[in-house]
Amino acid sequence: MNPSEQTHNGGKGRHGFRVGFLLAAALVVGVLLALALIERPAPDSAPEAAPPAPTVIDVATVRPAAESGDAEAQRQLGLACARGLGVPQNYAEAAQWYRRAAEQGNAAAQAGLGELYEAGQGVPYDEAEAAKWYRRAAEQGHPGGQYSLAVLYVLGRGVPRDLAEALRWYRRAAEQGTAQAQYHL
Repeated sequence: MNPSEQTHNGGKGRHGFRVGFLLAAALVVGVLLALALIERPAPDSAPEAAPPAPTVIDVATVRPAAESGDAEAQRQLGLACARGLGVPQNYAEAAQWYRRAAEQGNAAAQAGLGELYEAGQGVPYDEAEAAKWYRRAAEQGHPGGQYSLAVLYVLGRGVPRDLAEALRWYRRAAEQGTAQAQYHL
C-alpha cells in the first residue's frame, strides 16, 4: 500500500478517511439541526387554535374601562399599545397596562408582560422576570405562558435548564392545541 494512502484507521486508505469525515460532518449537521429545533419563532402568547387576533382595538371604548380598573380592558389596551392596534405602537405604555392587568391575575396580560421582558421591549431585558410572568400565566392554564415557560426551561434562560420541567409545560400547552408545543413533543 502506498504510504500516502495509509491513515490511522487501520490502513483503509482514503476511503476510510472519507467515511470518517462524512460521519463527523453528519454529526455536526445533526447537532445544528437539534439546536435549530430548540429555537422558536418570536414569542406569541396566543394559542394556535385561538381566533384571529384583532387588527384594531377600539381604544376610545377600552381606555375608560381600563382606567377604571377593568383587568380585561387593561390587557386589551396593553395589546393595542404593544402591536399598534388603533394607537401608535408604544412598548413602555403596553408594559404599564399589561402590568396593571397582570397584577390583577389576568393570565393573558401576564404572558404579554413576560414577552416584553423576554424581548426587552418597553422594560429592561430580564429573562428571570419574563419567566416569573410566564409561570404565573402558565399556572392559570394559559397555553402561551406554558409554551414560553417550557422554552425558557429548555434553553436555561431565566430559570435553570430543566428538560423534565420543559416537557411538563410543553405537554400542558400541547393538550390545549398549541401546535408549537405539539411539535416539540
